[in-house]
Amino acid sequence: MRLRHALALAVLAAVAPAALAQKPTTRAAVRVQTRPALAPLPAAAPADALAPVSPLDLALQTLARTAGPGKASAVAARAARLGVALAPGGEVRVLLEEAPGTGGMGALAAFGVVEEDRIGRTVVARIPAEALADVARSGAVRRVEAMRRRRPMLAAARAETGVDAVFAGTGAGLARAYTGVGAVVGVVDSGLDLGHADFSTPTGTRLLAARADYENAPRRTFTRAQIDAAPATARAAMADSAGHGTHVTGIAAGGGRQRAANRGVAPGADIVSVRTNFFDDSITGGCAYVFQVARAASKPAVCNLSLGGHYGPHDGTSLFERTLSNLVSPGYLIVAAAGNEGESFLHTGGALTAGKTASALFVTNIFATESLFNGWFDEGVVRSVKVVAYYQDNNGTLVKGAETPVFSVGGAAANNVRLADDTDTYAFVSFESESRNSDNGDGQFSILLSDNGDPDVLIGLWYFEILVSGTASGRFDVWDAYQSGFFYSTTLGASPTITELLGDQAYSV
Repeated sequence: MRLRHALALAVLAAVAPAALAQKPTTRAAVRVQTRPALAPLPAAAPADALAPVSPLDLALQTLARTAGPGKASAVAARAARLGVALAPGGEVRVLLEEAPGTGGMGALAAFGVVEEDRIGRTVVARIPAEALADVARSGAVRRVEAMRRRRPMLAAARAETGVDAVFAGTGAGLARAYTGVGAVVGVVDSGLDLGHADFSTPTGTRLLAARADYENAPRRTFTRAQIDAAPATARAAMADSAGHGTHVTGIAAGGGRQRAANRGVAPGADIVSVRTNFFDDSITGGCAYVFQVARAASKPAVCNLSLGGHYGPHDGTSLFERTLSNLVSPGYLIVAAAGNEGESFLHTGGALTAGKTASALFVTNIFATESLFNGWFDEGVVRSVKVVAYYQDNNGTLVKGAETPVFSVGGAAANNVRLADDTDTYAFVSFESESRNSDNGDGQFSILLSDNGDPDVLIGLWYFEILVSGTASGRFDVWDAYQSGFFYSTTLGASPTITELLGDQAYSV
């Protein structure tokens, strides 16, 4: 280990992170003066060497290659690192879209696939890891996505939205006042404090219904009558340990009984609350439940999702997004968080030129143990990918430490490639890709940087550069899916042979 990193670890153990020398903790604190000249990546593999299109997402393709006799522990470890949900029995939990004109789930039963829930042609299912490859080849599925956990988000300010004018009926174009009476507000979030005065009236609860989804535990539902008859039972089931769902519901529909000045946007609305575990099926199913309850009451409804994530193409074509879109109809709408990460430099991208290497520099957070990058691009725009690790010397200059082999998009995957020189291991690098996604026709790759469980590997000390090149000109975008740092947003003066991609605040919804 280099001397400065040994000293940094000593400081880290003794003082606050802000005092840590050499590695800045914010974008503004980064001081990078120069960087070694970079050579363009070598020519990409020919198109006929690329793998065929798979209906499995990249994480499931990884697990399919990992699975095998006696590999349950390896599958579980890999799934945990990729953020993929497993059932208690070790099966992979997925969202599955049946292919039209096929046997669908009936044809998949022979592979041990079990249906848990269904919304139209989207099926929540469990697939044995060793059967993933068979499912992919079966022709019975159009798309299969690993179940992932989303993150709760919240950004709202009543003072900036004109809500008071709507309450008074003085807003532009309004003929009368609106307070939500006659409508349903659904919130799919971390739960709800049913004992809070803002969610009740003097005669009982304001909730039409509630549903509690737990991870690896039975779901529970409650009607208005059941909540009023056994409030302690319902309150325990919907308990909001994070406080996020209660906060969101208060903003959306708080009645103001506790403090009138803090009433929500629709204080007169009925409420349907879903306590989600933040996995995809709980979110899609939660929205479907809100609309089911509202329709039974003959009331329109809006379902709020103050949550998000940055794994996926950000274009509405993923199976998760399309499932939500298919739930929407006149009078039944879904709204989602927007703007919470508007100041984050979690994205970079731009127009790339065929045959020219592009570069993006990523600054890891000091305590990061894993970073996941998800890149999407027009077909052929990226064929070759490489990761380069740098450290910063005492003069503020980036010094190249090590680089990975060149990874080929659509070619062989890589698992835990050690990125190291003769002094330090900077990270373990895993790479997955597909040359053409079955949903939107774009190519994509996933790069996972991790410590691989080794406490002596500290990825937060370094800077990582992603180099890409391809055989076609077009659009390329990449996101920091784990929000483990930021893409550097100031030019480093790259060689004319390199297209420098700067971190920006675009595409953060």
